Amino acid sequence: MDTITAAIKSKKIYLIYSRNPDVKTVEEEMERTFYNMKLISECNYGVLQKINWMRASRTDKKVSAIMNLVSCKLHKYPGMTEEDLKSQANELLPDDVKIFRFIEVSNSFDSKGSNNNREYHYILPSFMLEPKDLTNPSNTTGIDAYVANYEYKITPEYLEKIQTVCKFFKGSKKYHNYTKKLSFNDASSVRHIYELSCDELVNFDSFQAIKFKIVGQSFLYNQIRKMIGGIIDVCRGVKDMTYLENSVLANKIDIPKAPAEGLYLFRIDYSRYNDRKATKKNPIFITESDEKEMDDFRVDLIKHIQKMEVKEKSFTKWLWKFDNMKENIY
Repeated sequence: MDTITAAIKSKKIYLIYSRNPDVKTVEEEMERTFYNMKLISECNYGVLQKINWMRASRTDKKVSAIMNLVSCKLHKYPGMTEEDLKSQANELLPDDVKIFRFIEVSNSFDSKGSNNNREYHYILPSFMLEPKDLTNPSNTTGIDAYVANYEYKITPEYLEKIQTVCKFFKGSKKYHNYTKKLSFNDASSVRHIYELSCDELVNFDSFQAIKFKIVGQSFLYNQIRKMIGGIIDVCRGVKDMTYLENSVLANKIDIPKAPAEGLYLFRIDYSRYNDRKATKKNPIFITESDEKEMDDFRVDLIKHIQKMEVKEKSFTKWLWKFDNMKENIY
């Protein structure tokens, strides 16, 4: 299920979605629904630029979202309340797409720029952090026959080491090596990370996993997956902390990109917008009942990560490529 939050003021409406060419997406379902509700005119349908459709955060392919927020201009009809819009839209949307709220916002509201930060979570099977046997690095087992160590558990002492590695990313740094087509001198490579922590272990039936919490102002394409990849590289003993330290300096370093399946957008914080005098009457928030439904979805999503690993071996295959130095994980 993809969860939707929306806000409306005059001809502006804010909601959640993403778009991928030639792939059925939440965005297309939302656009089609609003067109059928006559909130988008025929001349604007299919051309999102005309209605200033803007997402708060874009996610990679296979990356999930618990909460996201989007802005666009729609027709608003007299007598139609926010609840009317929500009810009618959810009746027309597929069962796995839902709008939770429509909220009045100021004309200056910017779904991408008005938020304080974005919070992502990454669920990583513990076997991905098992120290590599550097005394016997060769592995002749083929990728389809390779079996990951599902029995591996992270000890409290090892968890402290992982937490220490995570702390490296806190603050403002240059992430040109954590995305594509950026150099050290590009100002846009600078990103500020408020938190990268890993204080929760998830015990699945099949294996143990560790949950990473990543909070930042904004993120570059693939940045979080490469941050997790860098942590894997160091924690498995293949590289040391100098490797991460050099990655944010004027160097060109290849950093592995962790699987997309473990990453999901958890929350976008709009408290700064909510605290403004002009917007305090209509803050962007989720009700308690909606919070419960979204949390249920989060729990289901985490269970799905386990099921997909057991079924498709996404993490296991990635680990084989990592240990055998295959370029397609970078």
